[in-house]
This record gives sequence, structure tokens and C-alpha cells, in this order.
Amino acid sequence: MNPVGKGTKSVRGGVRHVNDGIGSIIEPIYQTSLFDYREPEQRPSLHGVVPLKYSREDNPTVHAVESKVAELEHGMDALGTSSGMAAITTLIMSLLSRDSTVLMPLDVYGSTLVLMERLSKFGVRTVITDPGTDNVIKSLRGGINVVFIESVSNPLLRVYDIPEIVKASHEVGAVVIVDNTLATPIGLTPIDHGVDFVIHSATKYLGGHNDVVAGFIIGSDDRIKGVWEWRRFLGTIMEPFTAFLVDRGLKTLHIRMRTHEESARQSPSS
Repeated sequence: MNPVGKGTKSVRGGVRHVNDGIGSIIEPIYQTSLFDYREPEQRPSLHGVVPLKYSREDNPTVHAVESKVAELEHGMDALGTSSGMAAITTLIMSLLSRDSTVLMPLDVYGSTLVLMERLSKFGVRTVITDPGTDNVIKSLRGGINVVFIESVSNPLLRVYDIPEIVKASHEVGAVVIVDNTLATPIGLTPIDHGVDFVIHSATKYLGGHNDVVAGFIIGSDDRIKGVWEWRRFLGTIMEPFTAFLVDRGLKTLHIRMRTHEESARQSPSS
């Protein structure tokens, strides 16, 4: 039996929450703040943390696209957020504390860089390296808690050697976060190379139609449950209608990325 391809996962992947009596082939938009009270054992627990009751915590429409993205990125679970920066902020808040140190190269997305630098008011240190894999690895040392890189840097499009950075980072006990926005899971699945967490700005390729602002956090193991708690308290969950639009965009992701690649190959070299 052939494994399910990325195209099929983009269209048919994930968990669906539909009323079988109606027969909708599209995930409904659960535009509701609250869900009926039932005994806890009778209510679904979408992320295995608490029973479904409030859309600030979980929502079936959001969970449908989260589970699809988790499949595409080969992660244990995924969390939808209100933007790519919300994904980064929620994840960083869950991992860092006073006197933590983050290492990142200079060519990461500008708002990410500014956010990390402004965390100094909370006692978080940020080490900024010159761009490039070698410079990141040379700057690693004991006491660095998180290494943040982009699989393809935004906007300079520098490609980082993820397996080498993961190996060196884990040797000093650092957690590795990769922003996979520009490569997308069609081009690369960082968790397969040992990355701890992947984030996305779904505003770009995953949404694909310039009509959403959204993000995702994908975890390689059950540490994602701790991130869920921070999303719950920060209120950074994705909106149901946004989730519906992102799910629609994902259905053509593999086609769009293939066309990007083919067009680039046909472009004259500089």
C-alpha cells in the first residue's frame, strides 16, 4: 500500500468534526464562543488537555486545520494562532523565563528580531549572530536555552543546515525552533531532522490567498501541551472563520508550491 502523499494530506488530512446526519464534505464553521455543558466524560478533548467548552481554549473548526498541519509537518500536534507573531510569542512565553538566553541569526524576520530584543525587559537575553549556519554553530555554548532559525530566511532567502544546527544545539541542551514559513511542509519537514518546534505564518503560503492573518505552532512531542496552556491564557487562538479559510488554502498548497518551483527553474540564472 502506497503511503498517503502530501497532496492528499493537504486536501483530506486531519480530523473532521461534521454531523454525519447532514453529510457536509467541508468542515463547518463553529462560530460559537461556548459549547453545551455536559459531563466531562461526554465532551471531546480536542488536544487531550481539557474538555471542549470555550473557544478561547479550543474550537472544532480550528482543530480540524490544526490536525491537518500536524500531519503535513510530521508533528505530534499543532496549535493555530491569530498570527505568525502570535505563534512565536506564545511558544517563546512557554519556553523562556528570567535569565533565559535565545540565540538567533541576524537575518530572521525583522519583527521576530525586535520581539526577542524587547524581551530583555523581562530578563531574557538574546544573542544575535551573523547570518549563516557556521556562525550559528560557532556561537553555541552552555547556557543557551533556545535556538531560533528560519529554514529559509525572510526576506533574504538564505538556507540553513538544520540537521547540523540541531545536532550542535542539542549537545548544549538547547531547544531548536524553526520558522518553516517560506519552505512550507511541501518543501521541508524540520521535525524529521530533530527540530523540537516548528512555527508558521499561515498568512503567507499556507493561507495562500492574502485574506487571512494566522499562524501555527507544531510540536514534536508532548511539550506542545504546555504551549497549549500558554495559548489558552494569552488568548492567541485562531478564529474559526480564519481556520476555515486556511483549510481552504491548504487544499491547493502542493499545487501552488510545485508551480513556484517550476517557475523558478525556468527563470534565467543571475
